[in-house]
Amino acid sequence: MNTIAHPSSDTQELAAESQPEVLIKKLPLINRSEVREFLLHWANTNRSHQWSRVSEETLTSAHEALRAWLINHARKFPSKGKTL
Repeated sequence: MNTIAHPSSDTQELAAESQPEVLIKKLPLINRSEVREFLLHWANTNRSHQWSRVSEETLTSAHEALRAWLINHARKFPSKGKTL
C-alpha cells in the first residue's frame, strides 16, 4: 500500500528542522531583561570595553547566587520567628 505524504506536512517538517533549537532555562527569581540592562549599563560605565550581550551562563550564575543568598539569609533567623 502506497501512502502519499501531505505536502504541507513536508513543508512543516523542513521548517522545523531548519530552525535551531534554542533552550532557555527558567530562572524564576530574576528578571532577565532587568539583569541584562543592569549588567550592560554597569559594564559600559565602569569598564573600558563596550559590552553588548549577556550570556545565558551569566544569567544562570546570577540566579544561583541570588538563590544561595536567599537560602542563607532565611537560615540566619530563629525558627520561632514570623518575619524574615
